[in-house]
Amino acid sequence: IEADGLTLPEQKLTSLNVAFHHDDLFIQVDPNTSLLNPIHVVHLLSAQPKCALFPLTVIVVGEGSSVVLIDEYVGLTSQAAKTDEAHVINGRIELILEPHAKVHYCRIQRWDTSAREFLLQRATVHEGAQFTMVNINIGASISKAHVITKLLGPHASSQLYGFIFGHGRQHIDQHTLQDHQAP
Repeated sequence: IEADGLTLPEQKLTSLNVAFHHDDLFIQVDPNTSLLNPIHVVHLLSAQPKCALFPLTVIVVGEGSSVVLIDEYVGLTSQAAKTDEAHVINGRIELILEPHAKVHYCRIQRWDTSAREFLLQRATVHEGAQFTMVNINIGASISKAHVITKLLGPHASSQLYGFIFGHGRQHIDQHTLQDHQAP
């Protein structure tokens, strides 16, 4: 895994996800496919107090394809939420857009109130591909996301949007890096 501008603690968290990931999801859209309806995936996860989850989602969209993806993460009310003892969610989402793919991606985060989330969300965008990302954060007591887009080919483009609907003492932080490796 490349550092991609991650701090040393973020690199450590990413390494933990690599070592312990589970609840994996892999989606592949074949080349030259235009899906008329969105793909809506709902991840339902629950953790015990003082435990950790390491979900990994990998999405590959083939050359010339067009798709709308809704990727929703929901924390089921756990024993931790009932006791106010925290649990950790160390997630990683990798999106790969092959040349001239067009992707509209929406992530909805609705973890329970005892969750502390640390997320690496990275999109690799190849030549001529167009990527739009919307992150909607509602849950978790703490949510720290490192959002990276790597623009690898000429005319690759990305648009990032973030919406936070916090309450009380929630702390939601999104750090972004747009890595322009081509014109």
